[in-house]
Amino acid sequence: MLFNTMGRIITALEPQKHRTNRVNVHLDGAYAFSLACIVSAWLSVGRELSDTEIDNLLRDDSFEEATQAAMRFINYKPRTAAEVRKRLVEHKIPEAAIEHTLTRLTQTGLINDDKYARDWVESRQASHPRSARMIDFELRRKGIGRLEIETAMSEACDDDQQAYQLASQKISRYEGLEYPEFREKLGSLLARRGFSYEVATRTVNRLWSEQNKERKND
Repeated sequence: MLFNTMGRIITALEPQKHRTNRVNVHLDGAYAFSLACIVSAWLSVGRELSDTEIDNLLRDDSFEEATQAAMRFINYKPRTAAEVRKRLVEHKIPEAAIEHTLTRLTQTGLINDDKYARDWVESRQASHPRSARMIDFELRRKGIGRLEIETAMSEACDDDQQAYQLASQKISRYEGLEYPEFREKLGSLLARRGFSYEVATRTVNRLWSEQNKERKND
């Protein structure tokens, strides 16, 4: 936004009633725009502003607005760069301010897609086992790049381990079932978590065999 007149004078700086972190700026006796308090801190009534200074103020204000919106979003829980970008677009933040904010938050480590991907894989494997294919899909949906996904997945357990862990957690549901129903129900669970038919079959047979051994030993 450019102002065509030169040397506009600040005639009033008024705190907003409902947004106390913002100030209304009046130039030459009329309202001109509002700014975040931190952006307007160096202004004073009677000061003359050039077109360039006004443009810089509005640019810095958009940067501050983007940063605050992003911080509110990531303070709730970790977010990917793509998720933050989407939220800022929804807030109708200018593209230049979005890029500035993403760069700034990435440089300070507040947005870290590498760590996000590693933590996601670790959490899924520890608490919600599922196939590598499904974890890959989840991370791609969150906007994580291929390199970050491959790095995170390089430390992941293989699908046979994950399928067995999941099935072991749920095995009590299927106690007492005959093999056909046991195979169908446990196999369906594993399929819903993204495991292949081959992995599901090996896991079902392994658990069935272990159950039968336990029954014989009782």
